[in-house]
Amino acid sequence: MINNIKKNKAFYIVLSILIAIVLWAYVVNVENPDIEVTISDIPVTFVGENALAEENLMVISGKTATISLRLQGKRQALTQLNRDNISITVDLSKLVVTGLHQLAYEIRFPSYITVGGNVTILDRSSNYVDVTLGRMVTKTVELIATFQGSIAEGYVGDEMIISPETVEISGEELEIAKVKNAEVTLTGKDLTETLSADMAYKLLDYDGNEVISDEIQKSVETVNVTLPVVVVKDVPLHVELKEGGGAKKKNAQVEIEPSSITLSGEESDLAELDFITIGSIDLSQILSSSEVDFSIPLPDNVKNISGITEAKVKLSITGLVTQTVQVTDISLVNVPRSVNASLVTKSLQVVIRGTEEAVSQIQSYNLRAVADLSDVDGATGNYGVPVKVYLNGYADAGVVGEYKIVVSLKR
Repeated sequence: MINNIKKNKAFYIVLSILIAIVLWAYVVNVENPDIEVTISDIPVTFVGENALAEENLMVISGKTATISLRLQGKRQALTQLNRDNISITVDLSKLVVTGLHQLAYEIRFPSYITVGGNVTILDRSSNYVDVTLGRMVTKTVELIATFQGSIAEGYVGDEMIISPETVEISGEELEIAKVKNAEVTLTGKDLTETLSADMAYKLLDYDGNEVISDEIQKSVETVNVTLPVVVVKDVPLHVELKEGGGAKKKNAQVEIEPSSITLSGEESDLAELDFITIGSIDLSQILSSSEVDFSIPLPDNVKNISGITEAKVKLSITGLVTQTVQVTDISLVNVPRSVNASLVTKSLQVVIRGTEEAVSQIQSYNLRAVADLSDVDGATGNYGVPVKVYLNGYADAGVVGEYKIVVSLKR
């Protein structure tokens, strides 16, 4: 008896559930009553922004606008609607001026929804969308690179290289006007080699503060920054001495100011650079002392970080004596055939320098002067021409200075 009651009770429970399902299906599918729903925060989609760009305009506020709708309609229809399958569109293509615009919008429902048929719009959060337009401009700003860190001893950080050196930014006129330049910062510690990286940069205003705006578009998001790190080396300066006029290199006292300069460059370029030759001095042209200024030449691929570009060479001759001797043996060579040349200068006073022993023995007959006339073809009259004076037989003495004689040229 008890088992029969339990079986009947279970039967009635199942039967009740089935009846409820049938009734619900009837109400939904046959009766399908009207209901009300509110769909909130439907995002607004803007079209026609390309037309704005052609007028150098852009949206500076309103792009995040949303609309909420209160709807009435059949349950079966409304329960399928949500903020993702309802579109709200605003057309910007007809706008041509800056400022605030209150724009009508278009609502689009899925194809199975008919406004005025199975759905009615009872209310909306706003009848228009507020959009503010601004003037769009483009500006080129300079990139400034800074280094925060340290360079190892014996090395130096060279001038930083940025590529590109400028970037273009575009956006609303007032927003772009805030930007003065762009900055990128490279970091490192005790660097011994060149550091290079692609890095993001930040925009700065005229007070040095960062300008942050989603409305500013950049031509590039990153730039390449290189900090060359090179070796530093002190390199002595050197002058070549050409022996002559009785003076040997050992007779010349040379002082160079500065004696060295500081260079920077790659280690391979500086490794074998022991000195820099700044020029040469012919000792036969220096009687006793002289001061000569030389420009300092630089080898390839190095920099002069001392900043000194000229050196002064002070030179004096020691350990030698001088004597003036008259030369009467003067000859002319390479005389053009069309020219009749004769000496106007019959004798020449020249300075002899050398060891005291050698100079004391030199006589006029040990000297001869030779004038080369190969360049006087076509000239007539008296002309001064250079002569080369030779001292024969004395290795420890020589002629000092340059000399000229006067010759007569006739046709």
